[in-house]
Amino acid sequence: MKPDAGFGALHDVFAKIDASLTKDISLAELAFLSASSYFHFHRRFSAIAKEPVGKYVRRLILERAAYEIKISEKSISEVAFESGFLSHEAFTRAFRRQFGQAPAAYKKAKRQRSLSQVAGDPQVMPLRFVTVPAFRIAYVRYVGDYANLPGPISSHTLTKQLEVVAAGLGLSAARWVGVSNDDPDITERQKIRFDLGIVVPDKLDPKDLPVRSIAGGRYAVYRHHGAYTDLPQLYDRLMNAEVSRRKIRLRNAPPFESYLRRADDATAIVDVYLPVRG
Repeated sequence: MKPDAGFGALHDVFAKIDASLTKDISLAELAFLSASSYFHFHRRFSAIAKEPVGKYVRRLILERAAYEIKISEKSISEVAFESGFLSHEAFTRAFRRQFGQAPAAYKKAKRQRSLSQVAGDPQVMPLRFVTVPAFRIAYVRYVGDYANLPGPISSHTLTKQLEVVAAGLGLSAARWVGVSNDDPDITERQKIRFDLGIVVPDKLDPKDLPVRSIAGGRYAVYRHHGAYTDLPQLYDRLMNAEVSRRKIRLRNAPPFESYLRRADDATAIVDVYLPVRG
């Protein structure tokens, strides 16, 4: 059993988009990376991503901006210019089209929700802070509601695919990692991107799976003892209550999970890593 070739075939394109959300992205360059004609590239991309490449890029830019507004004290103008917009007004119009409200109103609503959750959830969650070196994972991508694949559920097709590849590489004992690329508070649930992978050595480039890097740096870590199905609610508490309560300054980068004990029941043990500044 091999992973689906769809996403993997355009992995370089998706990786380029993810790395260029604060820069100009040339659609011609993306077509070149796909090793296909401009017309064929657009057809392939739309078939895989379920939306045209231009719309996909604009959505990710605005979702990244929305997350920055949610987690930082930057002004709306700063976020607008960092997102490639030439004016505050142009950014506000695009943001309103995407999220149905102006950036300032969006920021106020997110802050009020966090304060409300802190008041309603007085229990302090134990966190430790660690510095993590960068590492690489070979992975499969799931797109859809995070609740449908909250971890390496043994019966899921993607988990089985990853196990086959890991065994073929002699990495059956490798550490398993999950990367939550999108915030469910911001991204439509059917478009959430979740990467399930195994840690691979620097010099190993598997043929059957794409490889991505996980950024090193400072992380806040929470250890979860319990079922994978509890993780979506856990993330909600961490991101919208605990971070606000402790005034933790998050980086605009995806959190990841390290599966210390893989199990489909409450005996699972998972470390959740939130990227923090400083």
